[in-house]
Amino acid sequence: MFTELIESVTNTEIFTSSLLSYVTNLSVSGIVMTILALFMLLGVYDKLRGNKLGYGEQFDRGFKTMGDLALAIVGIIALSPVLLLVLSPIVTPVYNLIGASPAMFPGSLLALDMGGYTMALQMAENPAIGNYSGLIVASMMGITLSFTIPYALSVLDKKDHPLFATGILLGFVTLPIGCLVGGLMMNFTSTPLTVNELLINTLPVIILAVLVGIGLIVKQSLMLKLFAAFGKIVTFIAVISPGIAIFQYLTGIRLPLFYLMVEEDPVLGGVPLEVGLLIIGLIAIVLAGAFPMVLFLKRKLGKWMDRFGDKVGINQEASTGLLTQLANNLPVWNQLKEMDNRGKLLNVVFTVSAAFVFGDVLAFVGGVNSEMVFPVIVAKLTGGVLAMILTLYLLKKNVLKVGKTESGPADAINADQGVVESI
Repeated sequence: MFTELIESVTNTEIFTSSLLSYVTNLSVSGIVMTILALFMLLGVYDKLRGNKLGYGEQFDRGFKTMGDLALAIVGIIALSPVLLLVLSPIVTPVYNLIGASPAMFPGSLLALDMGGYTMALQMAENPAIGNYSGLIVASMMGITLSFTIPYALSVLDKKDHPLFATGILLGFVTLPIGCLVGGLMMNFTSTPLTVNELLINTLPVIILAVLVGIGLIVKQSLMLKLFAAFGKIVTFIAVISPGIAIFQYLTGIRLPLFYLMVEEDPVLGGVPLEVGLLIIGLIAIVLAGAFPMVLFLKRKLGKWMDRFGDKVGINQEASTGLLTQLANNLPVWNQLKEMDNRGKLLNVVFTVSAAFVFGDVLAFVGGVNSEMVFPVIVAKLTGGVLAMILTLYLLKKNVLKVGKTESGPADAINADQGVVESI
């Protein structure tokens, strides 16, 4: 009766062979995932001790996010085959004109966990392009356009909108650079991109960034309204799509076109609705380690960030906001009113590329394709840090001016110096 149990307990070969495989195949992304696993164990240990250090609570938080994530993500992932069928005939010819893959479209407009990744995989000619668009570009431009801008506009005071638009514009300047650097880092994965493929497929990102920038300069109010409307459309789709999918899944009734949400998809490797639920679970187990890690970073880097804030001339709320964004930028928008204008601007430019890098984004990438963790982290931090350096340089040279304390628009670069006079 106990033979199978004894054989299983004494099977040391499974441990030694897996350890050998781990060491042999260890990469930078693997090291990051190992660090997350260790922080997860720290959370487990602290939870067993009664959450004395706070890591146990963060461990719990990772699993408790599943409900909110499911409502926001599952439906859109399930809907991705439908969106693919609808959009492909429109998008493909346009992208073919410049030689780029149509898979760059979803990553440029949608966050990676809001359909950007799954649609990019389905539209890509090869997995490398799908990973580049769906994980790197979608974690920067896709998140900014489909989530950050609409959400921020819904909570920010209107007097901060001009400054917010200025920050988004500056963030978009360095975003393509971050994408390119992240794409180069993909050469250390099993899905590398050639330099030619990388440049051609980054071109649509640059074009969209330029168009958004021009729109923010020429018709700022209209652009902000369009962003808000786009966010509402995405939210509406996120709410109604799981209802359509679940109804079909539970009843067996299939609706024209929407039946694709509950039928086997060869690219996704399963039923889209079930794949979405699986992805939520994978995100949660990564967050169980990511949240304790972020708490550790906040405690260890807090004083350093305060010194950094003093050096660049921003208040404590602003320096705290920069650190908070590494996990999640949602608290920053409510906290923005407590920042000085210089700090507000730096937080906005940083969020375009770097937001969620050690939080939701890391969890999603780690859940669906762990070897892309390192390229995504490098891409996001490169874009975010370069945006801050650019902004600080413009402020130092008085090319860009902001008030010290009061909320209000940033005075932009003089038209004679190449940029508009008022942003």
